[in-house]
Amino acid sequence: PTGAMFASGSADRSIQLWSTAEREEDSGAGAGAARTGKRRRTGAEEPRTKTPLGQLLGSTAPVRTIAWPERGRLFSAGDDHCIRVWDVETATNTGTLSSAKVINDIAVSLSTNRVAAGCFDGLIRMFDPRADASKVVTLNLKSHKRPVTTVAWSPGNANQIVSGSQDGPGQNLKLWDVRSSNIPIHNIPGHTGKVLSVDWPTADLVVSGGEDGK
Repeated sequence: PTGAMFASGSADRSIQLWSTAEREEDSGAGAGAARTGKRRRTGAEEPRTKTPLGQLLGSTAPVRTIAWPERGRLFSAGDDHCIRVWDVETATNTGTLSSAKVINDIAVSLSTNRVAAGCFDGLIRMFDPRADASKVVTLNLKSHKRPVTTVAWSPGNANQIVSGSQDGPGQNLKLWDVRSSNIPIHNIPGHTGKVLSVDWPTADLVVSGGEDGK
């Protein structure tokens, strides 16, 4: 969230932490060209290589998704059917929220203390990371028939969320209000194939990308 670091999750079950800063001591043959500001010709020099600042270890299966909403706390999820909460400073797994299925994507709302998980069985599961471990699933949103691949909270309405899935045209992108969870507010048309990623950067703009190349 500060822009100084980013995290990556992998099929090797690790989460790597990286710096976004460019330093002269970064290794690689391209360092000199980068300092001079000259464009590197194709095939002329290899790009520089960074090493991670640290890593978060403890996931028992491939990590599919990461959310880093505040400086000291990071969330991850994936094939081990759970959401893990991490303390970035100490590199420790401080909490685990259990799901029944593989989690493809998560979105965190700090204002409402809700974590939305898009799951392989077509459900969007809502978790409260503060809740007792036996009651972590607070709400299910059910309308998608195939895996939910991506979710994003509205930046302007704490109760609205958008989801993308592997469903067919007209059913693969949905807008929800969690106060009325029985049915989505809208089925958003446009994509002819699977929706693979969605973002909600401003209150009146949703951006999605799909298998149809759009």
